[in-house]
Amino acid sequence: MSTISDLVETEIANLSKTISYIKKELARAPEGSLIWSESRGKPHYYHKINGERKYIPNKDRELAVQLAQKDYYEEDCKMMGFT
Repeated sequence: MSTISDLVETEIANLSKTISYIKKELARAPEGSLIWSESRGKPHYYHKINGERKYIPNKDRELAVQLAQKDYYEEDCKMMGFT
């Protein structure tokens, strides 16, 4: 039977692994952020760097995915209390 101390240690180890993984992914992520809007019922994605936004065409959709994932990881960092 696990004690509370064992469970806390396990949880700390899991969070450490998660933080390490997120830091690696953020280091590899493209610069900038994702902005999206909807027009005529379809989403349009933009890459924002240094205050400028550039349209992301469908052929570069992977960039939009990477930027969305980066935003998600950054939110996770805020929730876990590290930046």
